[in-house]
Amino acid sequence: MAQAVDSAIRTVEVAAGPATIVARTCGAGDAVLMNPSWARGASDFDDLMRAVAATGFRAIAISPRGIEGSEGPFEGMTTWDMADDAAAVIEALQAAPVHVLGHAGGNRVARALATRHPGLVRTVILLAAGGRHTIPEKFKLFSEQTLFREPTREEFLAIMHASGFFAAHVDPSVWLEGWWRAV
Repeated sequence: MAQAVDSAIRTVEVAAGPATIVARTCGAGDAVLMNPSWARGASDFDDLMRAVAATGFRAIAISPRGIEGSEGPFEGMTTWDMADDAAAVIEALQAAPVHVLGHAGGNRVARALATRHPGLVRTVILLAAGGRHTIPEKFKLFSEQTLFREPTREEFLAIMHASGFFAAHVDPSVWLEGWWRAV
């Protein structure tokens, strides 16, 4: 008889140097640590976390500083600091070594974590991982028109398609909410 999987998502706070990082976790087994895209929170991963837990893994998602209750200084903060925050979560939850996943901007944190704390990382998984923006005007359109102001629903959907973040046949409304513009 198969054992039932606990897919309830729990929230924990972890001290990480000068920061307090909020993580969401569910499941049991080898850990998959998830880093969200820029200005997005751990709750973006809730559905994925439950699916990962259902396959026998422990899912952990991190909210960066300033998002969903995570706190800490921003002055001079680097990707390396974000990697150290992730390392503190891994250590506090006794989850090492993890499969670290980075989505979009979170791919940089995942790679920095693997570089700076290789003993904590088993594998690296990158989703929608970009490097340099090869079409700077499209990124500028996205950032100036969606992150630094709050467009109407119609404007947002049009910008998501025009900027290339979503293909023409894909509905970008899943990203209407959940932005932490102050970050």
